[in-house]
Amino acid sequence: MPTPLRDDPIAAGARAVVARLRGAGYQALWAGGAVRDRLLGLAPKDYDIATDAEPDEVAELFDRSVPVGAQFGITRVIHDGREYEIARFRAEGPREDALHRDFTINGLLYDPMEDDLIDHVGGRADITARRLRACGDDPEGRFSEDWLRVLRGVRFAAQLDLEIEAGTWAAMRRHAARVLETSAERRRDELARILTGPAPARAFAMLTELGLTCALLPEVVDLDRATSRLAHLRGAEEGAAWAALGFDWEAPTETAQTLGRRLRLPTRLARQLGAAAELARSATSYTGFGVAERKRWTRDDAAPWAREALRTAVAAGQVEAAQLDAAMADADRWTPEDLRPAALVDGRDLARAGHRPGPAFRVLLEAIEDAQLEGRVTDREAALALIPPPTE
Repeated sequence: MPTPLRDDPIAAGARAVVARLRGAGYQALWAGGAVRDRLLGLAPKDYDIATDAEPDEVAELFDRSVPVGAQFGITRVIHDGREYEIARFRAEGPREDALHRDFTINGLLYDPMEDDLIDHVGGRADITARRLRACGDDPEGRFSEDWLRVLRGVRFAAQLDLEIEAGTWAAMRRHAARVLETSAERRRDELARILTGPAPARAFAMLTELGLTCALLPEVVDLDRATSRLAHLRGAEEGAAWAALGFDWEAPTETAQTLGRRLRLPTRLARQLGAAAELARSATSYTGFGVAERKRWTRDDAAPWAREALRTAVAAGQVEAAQLDAAMADADRWTPEDLRPAALVDGRDLARAGHRPGPAFRVLLEAIEDAQLEGRVTDREAALALIPPPTE
């Protein structure tokens, strides 16, 4: 296996977790993505351990543990400040556990105590061949155990640059619509991983071939334009990726809310991505903005996501590069003090000038702030002079 344990503290901790389980008389092996990634020469972000211990037995061995899926035999433990997920074997013993995992590349097991790769499913050969194949001889059965595996197959093929084996792909096509029977939260999480991965455009092309794009994301009104933008995303933040997808929305705020409700997006994320898509759309004429408008655009909390969405649109040939160049230049040249100078007047000054509190206050204060942002006023006396007399 690549990546020596002594050079990898996360792996060293995972080895210690296995040693503790073994010391208590249980079977324990590394399983799934960590084994796959190490064979691919990638540094795993986390390690999962498969065992024959029950969750309550696992909890007795570790000072800090949290049951995260008791019905599935899953416990999360904290060891040396790092989290490790420990799952009871899916069936009777390691071999049956491997056979009931989704894809052969995820069905590999590894004994870190003996440095022994355990391959009951042909996963190593599939990794060498850059092939994604369902475990066992029954892809229909593997997908029927969890229909979300169809979506996971798309994600793995795109992220790891794998070709999907013919029988596996045929089963995915036959049962693609069953993905909609899974929970909105699980679909959301897979879509987010796809969008923030290294090849979202390839994943969307596969989803389209499976007939899933419109079903999963009816908000995407122009799939070709959206896919062209996604071709220029590489490991983006989730909000920026969603904003790039929604760049063509006619009503970004409302559409983001609809998407958020349907996919159970966190409320703040849905609100922020709507704002980012709105900003990105407006920036197609950024060079025509006045100074105050550009400063307000630049200081918006959603501006970083908007700039990334705008970048993908420029790269896809959908927006003039000059708009992005100007937005990026402004972000670099203005300081926080330039963008949010201390207010020179407030509502009390308007009231003292005879204006009645109400919606007009905001209009007046914004007009005075415009003058401040544009450099037309720099002190309180000049700002006060801009307050007009009240109208009867």
